[in-house]
Parts: sequence; structure tokens; C-alpha cells
Amino acid sequence: MTNGGLMQLVAYGAQDVYLTANPQVTFFKQLYRRHSNFALESIEQTFNGVANFGKRVQCTIARNGDLIHKVYLQATLPQVQASELTTASCSSFSWVRNIGQALVEQVEVEIGGQLIDRQYGEWLYIWNELTLPVGKQLNYNRITNAVGGLTLRSGAGNCQPCASDAGCSVTQASELVNSPYFDSFNNAPALADPSGDQDLIFAGVCPGGVELSSTIGCLPETTLYIPLEFWFCRHAGLALPLIALQYHEVKINVDFEDIRYLVNAVPSAPGGSNTQLVNSINNKGLVACSLWVDYVYLDTEERRRFAQVAHEYLIEQLQFTGAESLTSTSNKVRMQFNHPCKELVWVVQNPNYADCNSQNNNPFCYTDLNCGNPTAVAKIQLNGQDRFTERDGSYFNFVQPYQHHTNSPTVGINVYSFALKPEDLQPSGSCNFSRIDNATLNLTLTPETFKADNNTGYSGLQTPAVTNVSNRIYATNYNVLRIMSGMGGLAYSN
Repeated sequence: MTNGGLMQLVAYGAQDVYLTANPQVTFFKQLYRRHSNFALESIEQTFNGVANFGKRVQCTIARNGDLIHKVYLQATLPQVQASELTTASCSSFSWVRNIGQALVEQVEVEIGGQLIDRQYGEWLYIWNELTLPVGKQLNYNRITNAVGGLTLRSGAGNCQPCASDAGCSVTQASELVNSPYFDSFNNAPALADPSGDQDLIFAGVCPGGVELSSTIGCLPETTLYIPLEFWFCRHAGLALPLIALQYHEVKINVDFEDIRYLVNAVPSAPGGSNTQLVNSINNKGLVACSLWVDYVYLDTEERRRFAQVAHEYLIEQLQFTGAESLTSTSNKVRMQFNHPCKELVWVVQNPNYADCNSQNNNPFCYTDLNCGNPTAVAKIQLNGQDRFTERDGSYFNFVQPYQHHTNSPTVGINVYSFALKPEDLQPSGSCNFSRIDNATLNLTLTPETFKADNNTGYSGLQTPAVTNVSNRIYATNYNVLRIMSGMGGLAYSN
């Protein structure tokens, strides 16, 4: 038996005073704090009006509980038959990647008729690219259909029901098994049959009771769950107290994206039209759509305190002043933001990626022709003074997210953070844009951002050169939400 541990204990010197003298904590006695009594329940909320592609609907949050926390948008996409493609003279159809976020054009929260925060489907995608832990990405991709699901080819056939997953026949495809999207969600993504037949090869389990075999007659109905990212959704300590808003209603407005930006519908003939197929799917509309809200029920004493006292919440908002059209590689973009901002996030996008005739349509693709970051170099100027020296695009795409965020985003998502930890509610730095008269983002783009792609690929469509690209800048800022006398509102307006 050795006494090495005791030797370590007696090896105590003057330097150890800074580490272990007058100890304030022990690692060998677990301490905990008792919490107030509460309960959570998720309750479905319906929209006023019919939710559909290109429509705006509103949901008045019912007073089922004392506070509201997380909110999910649930939407079911319609079934698409292979025979519809043949009738509409289209060779293939699929929903775009990240259809869950792409479906949302914008979503707003109102309190007493005042707009408190507005977010966008694109921002939901960007925010989760920056903040979602790796261990949660698989399930997040499943619930938002991150890779667009199966690709349907033209032909005949109908969906055949099966009794269970075990009753579904599955064809393994080596190309799919080796792909990064294999088994990323139940109705796994598909690849075209290398034999050239109008069918699919895929791997996975039975999606919604539809038989999986070497051929498929339809894309089944697909249910999406899109987590919203308002301040009260992200932090339990900021849960919105309905019990203190006796005279103000809380409403959530959702604007759904137009159908033509949500599909990959490729005409059978080069230069053909996919209008008939797109209109057919649009007429079907969403099968179902609602909000699921997590309600918090408080115990009697805490409930009374929440109802009677005034509240001040430090909240986070999103600012977006619209897309800017850039026509050259050298640009100065005016940033018209307000309030103390934690960070800036920007993307540059070739408009051809929003062409729904394209087989490779991807609304969240932010690369240039060489699959690189369109931002070659950039810097920020405040009232004519450089905030920092000009840096390469890789600094904003890779280094800044590495320093300040949980996850590494896809190529083309650029970040500059004024805060040490922009994901945390606790303030750790900001820049007050309300006190800055002129803020600009100086962007130098790569020449490949505007160039044509002569590789037609499977779709048979070329990507022509463009004369302008879209630049979109987002800012996250702090504000104060005050709730008193049964009403709520912002302390600082725009």
C-alpha cells in the first residue's frame, strides 16, 4: 500500500495559499437549492384563419396557464403523387432543404397590439447554425426536414399503406449510406436510381405508414416542428407572464412563404414550365397547422406575486432592415440599427439559388461559384472610423463563430460579435447603435459571386451570371419589456 496521496497533501507551500487557504467550497458535498413548485403543459393553439402557403395568420394565445415558455410551429405538408409530375410535364419534385425554416417568411409577437419582436425563417436557420449543440443537430434536422426529404420522379403509382415499419421493404443504396444525410430523419433522403429508371433508391423506415420499396409512388404528408426563438422561448427566467397581462392580449403572427420558394420542381424539357405542378400543390395547401405552447402553472403564492407586482425584463430582439442589392465586388452598406447590439450577422446570396425550376434550389445557400464565402474581406466603420482593421472573410465565417458561439456555421454565414458571449442572456458587451449616426459594413466580394455556372448537372439547367446579389444583415439587441397594471410594453422604441 502506497501513501502517495498523503505525500501530495503535505507538499503544501506559500503558493497554495492562493488556491486552498480559507476554502469556500468542497467538491465532496453536493449542495442544492429548493425551487418553487410549478408544472409544465404543452397545449395546442389554433390560428384565426386558414394557414397556407403565402398567407398571413394570427394566433391569440389563450390564458390556459400563468406563463408561456417554448413555442413550436407545427405544419403538415401535403402529399404529392408521382402521377402529378407526369401530368404537369415535370421530371422530379422535392421540398427544399430546411423546409421547416423556409416555410416561415416571418413570425411576430405582439403584446397589446404593440409589435415586440419579429423574426424570420432565414434567421431561425442562421441562429441554429450558430448555437445548436452538435448533440441536438440530428433531431433538429429531423423535425425541420433539413435535407428536403425524398426526391419524387415522374411516373405512375400510389402510396401503399403498410402495417408497421417491419412490413416496409427497404433498399440499401451505398451512395446514400455513405452520404452525410443517411438516417438523418425517418423518411431518409433519396438519390436517383443509377440505372436511369424513374424510381428511387433510399434507406430508412416507414414514414407515416407509407410502404418503402425500390419504387415510390408519392411523397407522403410530412409533419414539421419549427421551434420559435423569441426571448421567452430561449430562457425560462424570461417566460412571458400572462397572469400579469390582464388587460393585454398576446398574439403571434405568422407569414408563410410563397410555394414557389419551397420546392424543387424540374420541368421534363429544358426551358419548360413547372407552373402547373406548383399551382397544384399550392391549391392543396397545408394539411394542418397550429402552434404548440408550453404553459407554466405556478403555485398559489408565486402566482399571486406575479399578478400583483410590476416586472421589468431585459429581453433580446432581432433587427433586420431589408435586403440590399449589391452590383459590384466593392460595396459600402449602410446599417440603420438602434439600441445596444450584441452582434451582427450577414450573408450574401446569388438570386439564382431561389429559382424553383432548379434541381438544386436551396434558399439557405450562401456560397459563391467555388463553394466559398462570397465575403472576401470586410470591415465595419462607425461614424467614419474603422471599428477594426480589414479582415478576410474566413475570420467572420470561422474565427468569430469559434470564439463566441457553440457551433460552427455553414460557409457564408458571417459574424462580428461585440459581446463575449452573445448566446447568453447575461450582458457581456454591446455597441449602442442608437448613439452612432453612420454605421457601414464595407464588403469586398469574390468575383465568383457573380459568375455563371456552366455545369448543368442532373437538372439540365445552367446557372447564368448575375449583375446583382442580395446582402442581408441581422443584428441582435437588448431592450426592456415593462409589465405593470395588467399591461406590457417596450421601454425603448425604434
